[in-house]
Amino acid sequence: MKRLLFCFFLICYFMGGSDAAQDSQIVQTMKDMWKSLNGPNKYWAGPNICNATDYIGVTCDASNSYPEAIEVRGNGVFRLRGTIPPSVGTFINLTRFDLGGNRNLSGSIPDTICNLVNLNYLNLGTSVLTGSIPSCIGNLTLLQTIYLDRNRLNGTIPESMSRLTSLRIFFAYGNQLSGTIPQFFGQLQTLQRISLGDNQLIGGVPQGISNLPNLLDLVLGFNQLNGSLPARDGALSPLNSLVLNDNDFTFVGYINSSTCNLTNNLFPCYPPLDVPANCTFTYLPCTMDTEIARLYDTDTTVTSQEAQNILNLRASSNDTRTVELISALVPPLLRGGQSFRYHSVDVNVTIGTFLNITNNGSKIAIDITNSTISASIPSSILGVTRVSLAVSSLSFNPFSSMDNQSVYGQVVGVTVYDGQGEEIQIRDTTELMNISMGVITLPSIPSGYEAVCQWWNETKNGWSADRSRLIVENNHTVCQTNHLTNFSIGIAPIVVVQESTVAILPGPTEGDNNQKTLIIVIACCGAAGIALITIVAILIYRRSSSKSRDVFNAVECEVKRQLEWKEKVWEGRENQVWKVVEDGTTTVAVKKCTGKDVRSLVEEATRLKVEFLPLLDVEIEQELHHPNIVMCFRQDLSEKWIMMEWLPDGSISAYSQLRPVSHLVFSIGNEVAQAMSYVSEQKIVHTNLTPDHILLHVSRDTAVAKVTGFSGCVAEGSEYHIKGKEHTAPEVNQNHVQHTSADVWSFGVLLSFIASDGKSKGNEKRRTARGVRIDEEWDVGLKAMIQDCTVVDAHTRPAFHAIARRMKRDTRREAEISNITRVQDKQFLPYNLNWATGLHHDEETPKKTGKTADEVYNRLQWDRLLNKQETKIASSSPLVAILTVSPTA
Repeated sequence: MKRLLFCFFLICYFMGGSDAAQDSQIVQTMKDMWKSLNGPNKYWAGPNICNATDYIGVTCDASNSYPEAIEVRGNGVFRLRGTIPPSVGTFINLTRFDLGGNRNLSGSIPDTICNLVNLNYLNLGTSVLTGSIPSCIGNLTLLQTIYLDRNRLNGTIPESMSRLTSLRIFFAYGNQLSGTIPQFFGQLQTLQRISLGDNQLIGGVPQGISNLPNLLDLVLGFNQLNGSLPARDGALSPLNSLVLNDNDFTFVGYINSSTCNLTNNLFPCYPPLDVPANCTFTYLPCTMDTEIARLYDTDTTVTSQEAQNILNLRASSNDTRTVELISALVPPLLRGGQSFRYHSVDVNVTIGTFLNITNNGSKIAIDITNSTISASIPSSILGVTRVSLAVSSLSFNPFSSMDNQSVYGQVVGVTVYDGQGEEIQIRDTTELMNISMGVITLPSIPSGYEAVCQWWNETKNGWSADRSRLIVENNHTVCQTNHLTNFSIGIAPIVVVQESTVAILPGPTEGDNNQKTLIIVIACCGAAGIALITIVAILIYRRSSSKSRDVFNAVECEVKRQLEWKEKVWEGRENQVWKVVEDGTTTVAVKKCTGKDVRSLVEEATRLKVEFLPLLDVEIEQELHHPNIVMCFRQDLSEKWIMMEWLPDGSISAYSQLRPVSHLVFSIGNEVAQAMSYVSEQKIVHTNLTPDHILLHVSRDTAVAKVTGFSGCVAEGSEYHIKGKEHTAPEVNQNHVQHTSADVWSFGVLLSFIASDGKSKGNEKRRTARGVRIDEEWDVGLKAMIQDCTVVDAHTRPAFHAIARRMKRDTRREAEISNITRVQDKQFLPYNLNWATGLHHDEETPKKTGKTADEVYNRLQWDRLLNKQETKIASSSPLVAILTVSPTA
């Protein structure tokens, strides 16, 4: 028995001696660390590190051999005032390291902390630590919680943190961190709370961050972040807090959150944010551009009082865009079922709605308040039972910056709208319409001149006096016209009417690019007949009311037209495209068929015309007309040509071969989206929305873009058996049915083409599921748009009206880029495209010069934030080129 007791004590002795040796090394390291932390001397002084009374904040393992947790938070008793020693890295078994709240703890975070590979909780918050976050922090792959908030840390967020796949909480607010938020934050599916506010972070928010499935808090306020934050999937749980205040965000989607602060960002006043009601936010002041854009949105409605307020604020003789403002204001008023009268010193507007219109020789008429200005239109030319008539009068010439010739009296605009508030194009009517211009005392007319009724020709950006006639009786002036636009009274040289003549010269030939075709059709009565009709008209006028609403009898007189064929810019197998000057002033594009079969030419000329729409089973009572759709002016099928708008910079496809286009992606995308939103509302599928069918007029960093190529369009839901191309949506190739969602796919492909400067292939890092190019360095909003448009499931693609809203928001941000280096001009063929097939031959793209839009934008934002000044939004006047002459049947 004694021998057994001896052996037991011997074993205990040797075991105790081994522990004593191990404890002495750990104890000394612990004491040294306490000394470096400058903790109170009465603690961490004994030989037993697992003595909780002595080694406060230390938790040992089950065998009491080594520390598993060190948690010495600052409290009312004492606070650590030293630095974290490198020796902390020797405690490799630590799972928790918490020194938070020690407000005087200074120095840097030692790199040796990355040796604590078992660590799952790290709290060094609310101290005065300096330096950067160790780049090796990604070695701590078990970390779930990191608190580094309220220190003086600088540098960037380490990319190695992408390996922290268990991370739930990351607090680093209140530091001096710079750079961007790394993209991997949008991929860490376990993240619940992200707090990076009050730093110096720039750039956009990582894609996918708003749809992290477990996200509860997203705090990014007081930084220099920009761009957009997409909406959160409604199927995911709401957030506790969303704090994005005091940044440069231009858009935030709908993210349900208990607390929501979005104040002091760069949200444009239009379109309005779709955010929860409890969100606080502020808008930038509205400009004329944003007001007009808001009014043109098909979802906008306004009341009479709102319209009064808009005109009081925006309409003035100092703003040449007042006409555009009035045009934009009428449809949302009509959508709200509003009649309207507005009267001021310089601007007057009247809108009236007429029901149960019959073709019985009656007319509709409306006047301006307290004036003799009115409009009278025969019901027989309307073709509908319900219309609204809008008449405006301006005391100034709103077009003086484009044509400064004198006008006398008011500038009067007249427009007709259908029951849905869409404009009805009134052109080339067989019955004349009367526009009473009011009582005007004409000045002394110089010898050889006469007073004329003139109309605003948007194609030539000037006043034209043809196709209208002026009747004056006791200073009452009436314009008789066969089309509707803006009218005024001017003077013009007296033209002596010659004997009726008909002369048709041959069209252009291969070897004569400058040959002129003179088409003269003058069908006027003799002088006696004109005098007789004038006398009758005056007698009728005298019997009319003082407001001159009655229609005057007249005969239509075609005008002489001269076509100068300047340059053949493209030639295909059966078609040519010419640059033509009409009447010596107006440049147009003429497509001429050189083959025998003119059916495709006829289709292209008539696709947007009323008479063709029944073939598509589309019930539309007016032409498809939108400022971003190329207009077909007229055709001469005997000569086998059609005349269209001329846009000087040609197609995107041709333009991108010689010049970069990526900086125009938002400008072009916005205008194409507006056009396609209108087209899709008519239940029409374009089917050929490609770079070849978007024509441009480029001005520095903005572009007017117009959609063409409607010869292949079909009705929504039509069967489609034409072989698909690169832009064709996958479901069309599979199901052989066309829907507007297929055009959405093509729009996404188009954006990718523009953003990549016309390159279809490259070393991009990512593509969508169907191979559409998306480069990582592109704008986050642009990438999201392309991704959304080219998802395989057509039912989940956004509608064009939603795309149009998003593009407007992104375009507002891009409008701040005002100093992009202009690429040197080069000669190129603007209409160098295959009109028949929509294909274009690939050519090597020359080397581009100048800074990218993103580089300039980032620099612009940085300078603005440094100077604490708001950057003015750059704007440019849109190109308006619409000739109001329709083709004959």
